[in-house]
Amino acid sequence: MPDYDAKQGYEIAGFVWFQGWNDMVDSGTYPNHNKSDRFDLYSELLAHFIRDVRQDFKDPKLPFVIGVMGVSGVQEKPNYFRQAMAAPASMGEFKGNVAAVETALYWDFAMEALLPKKGEINRGLGLSTI
Repeated sequence: MPDYDAKQGYEIAGFVWFQGWNDMVDSGTYPNHNKSDRFDLYSELLAHFIRDVRQDFKDPKLPFVIGVMGVSGVQEKPNYFRQAMAAPASMGEFKGNVAAVETALYWDFAMEALLPKKGEINRGLGLSTI
């Protein structure tokens, strides 16, 4: 940052956590597929992570935003992983300074529809389909 003044210092105003794909698809760590409690461990570990970040930054009330993964958009049936991601925001110790923000409403279905075409193009060029 070119205008940073070391004498003035800095402030960490908050922390945003927006990840989860690998956890959502990890059947080794989270084996009970289609069970409502499958991702309880994720919620527990995310709560520990929030506490650890706050401890490391020496700010016990550091605002924390959990971006709840919205892969595949809004779904009719319960998404247990999304529920597990959001769960720490409902814990008493985090009330008022941890928020869960749902992102499924913003899933880009038009972009998703292009993915098969991307694979087709990559195969035609002899590229990896990953």
